[in-house]
Amino acid sequence: MTKTLKIALTLSLVIHLTTLLMRMEPEPFVEANLTSLQLRLETYSKSTLNSESNNSPKITEDKTDTTQNSDNEINQNQTESPETLIAEETVNQSVPEKQNNAFENQKINSQNDFQAAIIDAFLPDNIEPDYESTSESTAVVVTENPAQTTIPIQTIKPVLPPILEQEPKEALANKNIIAQVPFTDREQPMLDRRVKEWSETFHRIDTSKPTVQWKHRGQQYHSTFTEMPAIDDKNTDELLIEISKEVDGKIFSTELRLRKLVFSNFAQFIDKWDRNVSLHQDEIGGRFHSNSEMRVSYDHSGGPVFHGKVTTSFRGINSDNARGRMKRSEMFLGGLETNVRRIALPREFPLFPTNADENQIHIFEKDTAITFYTNSTFGARPLDSTEPEKIIDIGDRSAYLIANPKTEHHVKGVLNGSVLVYSPANIVIDDDLIYESNPEINPESDDYLGLVSNGFIKIADAETTGDGDLHIHASIYAKRRFSVGRFGSGNSGVLAIYGSLAAGSMSATEPRYSTRIDFDPRLENKRAPSFPMTNRYEIIDWDNQWTIENSIDELPEATAKLRMR
Repeated sequence: MTKTLKIALTLSLVIHLTTLLMRMEPEPFVEANLTSLQLRLETYSKSTLNSESNNSPKITEDKTDTTQNSDNEINQNQTESPETLIAEETVNQSVPEKQNNAFENQKINSQNDFQAAIIDAFLPDNIEPDYESTSESTAVVVTENPAQTTIPIQTIKPVLPPILEQEPKEALANKNIIAQVPFTDREQPMLDRRVKEWSETFHRIDTSKPTVQWKHRGQQYHSTFTEMPAIDDKNTDELLIEISKEVDGKIFSTELRLRKLVFSNFAQFIDKWDRNVSLHQDEIGGRFHSNSEMRVSYDHSGGPVFHGKVTTSFRGINSDNARGRMKRSEMFLGGLETNVRRIALPREFPLFPTNADENQIHIFEKDTAITFYTNSTFGARPLDSTEPEKIIDIGDRSAYLIANPKTEHHVKGVLNGSVLVYSPANIVIDDDLIYESNPEINPESDDYLGLVSNGFIKIADAETTGDGDLHIHASIYAKRRFSVGRFGSGNSGVLAIYGSLAAGSMSATEPRYSTRIDFDPRLENKRAPSFPMTNRYEIIDWDNQWTIENSIDELPEATAKLRMR
């Protein structure tokens, strides 16, 4: 009879619990719902026990606060009725010492089943229950009644709805951007002309008034200029231009970044051509520019070849000394543009940055012979002196070898480092002058040499250089003239320059040398230390479209305080 009663009570409890779960409306189970859940379960347990006498289930929800009376209820349960079931987080579990093992196993299995059912019913769909963790926080009073249940109390951190989550700052900053549209067909050529004019004449603009305004077909435009000095002696100055207009309360703007041209950006640059000099079997590997009329000659043996774009400030090319025929397309492989604006040679330029320390700057008061060595040093001694060389470490930073007025340098050797050699008078190249790490083989080479003179740079006579080819790795700037000593002597070698050559003028090289200048591609983005820059800019970044922005009044409150472009 006792066994039958136990089975009946268990079945009754399962049926009524199922009925309760079907009638109840699931709620998100967060910390705020714990008290409500506890009250439901407690009330349900009491109503289940009363159902034995009433023969009809009745479910009620007690909305009073049971937490204040929990201790009293626990004590009453020990005297009033052994059938009372209490699920309370603060109640400690107590088990009769003489409990039958079979009954205990049955009780544990029953607890696990009801735990799973209750957790699955009340947890949101996107949360998986952790039965191991919840079982540790289970609290129950066990009596002789075999139909016992354990109510797990699981704490779940509330999950904010997506609308309350904070958006990244980047997303807020971009909320003021509506769209990006290309320039109109009328605006594109107008803006191209404006930018070209600024890139060539910015040095004439009054930088104290960096804003320029103009109208085009009734539309007002604004432009602002921001100069950005080079970050170090190997980089170049840049210019940021912002152009904007306003249409129907919307701000249309575009930004472009320009970089100042360095004389070493040209494989060869000549200010004034010597009328007695013509390019014959010369080969130029990069851009070429001449501020004056350039002369070319060709015959059955060939003519000059320009691999990069050729620009000249003159109206054409002089080929009076040419014999035979040679197509322009065979000579100017990168194209030819005439009547371009003249690029002036600077009157002065900084020889080293203001933050250079005394270990980087080496001043020479007498004519000096300089020899570079592969161990990142150079030897210096007065010219025509028998005293030993003074060995000087170049170091990890750039070195500046500066000659006093009317003092010249003679250079040769293998350079390992970054060096500028400057003389206001003369620099003479006595022999091969090359990098320890050849950029033609290793594009990552960090060896740079600048030969800069306000006067002349000269190739020494054949008695000094020896017969055959002469190899030079350097960026060369000779403000007055670059020349080859005794170019009329019969040597039939090649003057091979890897880098760049800029000069106020240039002597003939043949028949002693035919000239081959191969442009060092590293010089597109870098320069030898403090190598002279032009007053010209060129575009390096422009997307050629308008970015449309909200006006300040139209920005949402969350973004109105953010800095506008």
